[in-house]
Amino acid sequence: MTFAGAKFLFQLVSAFVTCITSIVFYLLISNIFFDAKTADWLRIITLIIALAAGLGAAFLSYKLSVKFAIPIIAGAGGAFGFKLISNVAGIRNEYGAIAFLIVGVVAGVYLGMKLNVFVKTIGTAFLGSYILTRGAGFWFGGFPSAGSVSKFDHKNLKASDKIVWYFFGFIVFFIAGSVVQWKLFHNNAELEAEHDEMFKGQDEDEGESMCNCFGGEKKETI
Repeated sequence: MTFAGAKFLFQLVSAFVTCITSIVFYLLISNIFFDAKTADWLRIITLIIALAAGLGAAFLSYKLSVKFAIPIIAGAGGAFGFKLISNVAGIRNEYGAIAFLIVGVVAGVYLGMKLNVFVKTIGTAFLGSYILTRGAGFWFGGFPSAGSVSKFDHKNLKASDKIVWYFFGFIVFFIAGSVVQWKLFHNNAELEAEHDEMFKGQDEDEGESMCNCFGGEKKETI
């Protein structure tokens, strides 16, 4: 996603839909019906059903996700970016952190609608860099999680602290990914043709609707 996100933009949105649907489905079932005595095989079956439900939701919402892919990716990038900043800033209040996250989503969606060309390349590089940095945090530790933000002392932050290196790595990968994607995909004819093909039917329907609204007649082509 950091270096080739523009190539897999719509697939990423479908993956998000799958993950969110699967997680919500499993959490609802497990919280309502499961307890400490629930057998492991039943949990595994439920997980498989949840994944199937997620894949089904992604398949059914693919056309919709294609239409709103860029704002969704921009909103996710804004949320992750603001969360990283809030971690570095050491925002301790839970409601303040949530509000900061919402501001990131709104700002990301707005920029996505206004600057969709940049979101395809720079926006996906931003999102990919956060995912990469957060994954490194799971592996090496030292990345403040939601439960440890209150314990994070940003006033005594040192250059040797891991969060500083995570933030520095995020910036480096973001810049490198943006440059690579801008060079490779900004004027990529194949991607533009794919985008035009996906929106072709929608644009034609909208055009016909506008013509009919103004009393125009639908022309037949031979």
